Amino acid sequence: MSYLIHALFSHASSLRSLSLQLRDLGLLESKTYEIVRAALRRTLFLRRTLFDLRLLYLTQIQSSINASMKRMTLVGTVALPAILISNIRDEPLLVAPIA
Repeated sequence: MSYLIHALFSHASSLRSLSLQLRDLGLLESKTYEIVRAALRRTLFLRRTLFDLRLLYLTQIQSSINASMKRMTLVGTVALPAILISNIRDEPLLVAPIA
């Protein structure tokens, strides 16, 4: 989607520069030029909105990763001493009797 909006913006800006040249030569009405300018403004708005949505999505992903890392740190902090002590004593960490 990002590439489509970027391509649309690129074509709209090219169309605007072409219409400006044609208007200066007298081959294009001012009303048509204003329509092209409005289209360029709309594509610029879409481009900015898409960029903001992408940033919001990346922030959400980063927040999720941050929460996962906090949980993993907590598990590591609790489990690491138990693993270390069981390895020093040569005992299995979890002894489950088979009944």
